[in-house]
Amino acid sequence: MSTAKVDPTTRAAIDWMLRLESGQACPSERQVFKAWLAENPAHLAAWQRVAGVLKAPVADLQSVERRSPGQLQAVRRALLAGTSPSGKKTLQGGLLLLLLGLGAAGLVDRVTPLTGLTADYQTATGERKTVELADGSLLTLNARSAVDIDFNGDQRRVHLREGELQVDVAADAQRPFVVSTAQGQVQALGTRFMVRQGSTESLASVQQHSVQLHTLGGQQLHLETGRAASFTATRIDPQTPTSRSQPDWLAGR
Repeated sequence: MSTAKVDPTTRAAIDWMLRLESGQACPSERQVFKAWLAENPAHLAAWQRVAGVLKAPVADLQSVERRSPGQLQAVRRALLAGTSPSGKKTLQGGLLLLLLGLGAAGLVDRVTPLTGLTADYQTATGERKTVELADGSLLTLNARSAVDIDFNGDQRRVHLREGELQVDVAADAQRPFVVSTAQGQVQALGTRFMVRQGSTESLASVQQHSVQLHTLGGQQLHLETGRAASFTATRIDPQTPTSRSQPDWLAGR
């Protein structure tokens, strides 16, 4: 079985994905990443391609990483070691198992999205769920949504894998509350806001007080009550409030 050679730009994108998602990247590294993205349109294209394929699996690995440190680094070495025949065979075998499982997986995915099976909280088709987080915040998930919760002494982070959520944030002056998506993050500066993870962009809208948007590429925007914006890794587009940016699903619409 042959394996397509991974080009250097894609290798770099994979490396950045695993470095940034590990949570160990320092501010200077993030600045280098932003410069790399802006350096060449091919870099951005490779990043978006890799993020689309690896974002959910890496999110799964993050849960494992918290219990057994070192998994992300191991995967990084395996993905980047394209010259090892044994490594190629292992990755090919994993891909084969994945493909063989897609038939049954498709049936499961109709009810519960596959990327949500290992999430901290998830909802199935037609299901909505409200949970109270450890800090007292209320998190409401729309149908077919999945999130991971990462609270520590410095911050409160909710990673939205897919779908849509609304959060009523409990006050905590010592720990900012952040919802991260595949394209960036939304930091609460108030109490109530909504975030949606789409296939190529995210959407944020504010129901009470305000939020600060940050894209992976370094763009920022302050959103006040009643305002909404969609964002990719490198661009933020303010939106005229419509039903798309309103949490009407909370009332079953």
